[in-house]
Amino acid sequence: MFLAVHLLIKVLVLCDEDVYVCLCFA
Repeated sequence: MFLAVHLLIKVLVLCDEDVYVCLCFA
C-alpha cells in the first residue's frame, strides 16, 4: 500500500503539469 502511494507521488512529481501523461501512466 505504501509503495503504491509512493509511486503515485513520484509519478505526479515527474508529470508536474502533464496531467494527461499522468493519467496514461496511472
